[in-house]
Amino acid sequence: MQVYAAIDLLNGKCVRLTQGDYSRDTIYNPNPIDQALSFQQQGSPWLHIVDLDAAKTGKATNREIIYEICSKVEIPVQTGGGIRDQQVAKELFDAGVSRIVLGTSALVDPNFLSQMLDRYGDKVAVGIDYRPTGDASLGQVAIRGWQQSGDKNVIETLDQISQQGAKYIIVTNIAKDGMLQGPDFEGLQAVLGACSLEVIASGGITTTQDVSKLANLSVDQKTISGVIIGRAIYEGNISVAEAVKACKV
Repeated sequence: MQVYAAIDLLNGKCVRLTQGDYSRDTIYNPNPIDQALSFQQQGSPWLHIVDLDAAKTGKATNREIIYEICSKVEIPVQTGGGIRDQQVAKELFDAGVSRIVLGTSALVDPNFLSQMLDRYGDKVAVGIDYRPTGDASLGQVAIRGWQQSGDKNVIETLDQISQQGAKYIIVTNIAKDGMLQGPDFEGLQAVLGACSLEVIASGGITTTQDVSKLANLSVDQKTISGVIIGRAIYEGNISVAEAVKACKV
């Protein structure tokens, strides 16, 4: 299991939202470039960068920052937020991004996802963000920067993108995101049981015990392939080094 240290960009700054609420943001570093270099120095195998402005509006407000981060770090960068056409994806890959994350664009336009998978294959991940309903569907997926609900629930979405040939998914229980109350182990277990995709867990990871438990989570020998950690690192609950160590089963 790999650690993805998270950088969320809002108005050019490194922030974290609470439960996806844009009015509940905490600024952790006004200089995202320095933060990216720090995460690299601390030993993070990956960076996970989200353009929150673009996710909400579709406008590439922070893209130049992402380009600069790619030019200065040596570790791979995974990025998402507002990637809604092939030209934007091409520009990100040309700038050095290793993997893009499609959210709204993939969920509302399956044809676009198919085109992107045909062109870029494993360099495309799909973000599945949801507010839990407590039933077997797990809940409706959220789109447009978590501001709206999509047409399908999580299980239906997993089936659709699996059939389209996706390999990677990033799963976020919005209720857990930024709360430092632990991840949604039950929901992630249900996801592992519902698909054969590579699952990257996001939301609520707080302690080394959380990371270890995720690393050991298994359904029919399928395991979590990655974990995105943000607020817990910024708040000092867990270090990058501790998280990387806890990933080793």
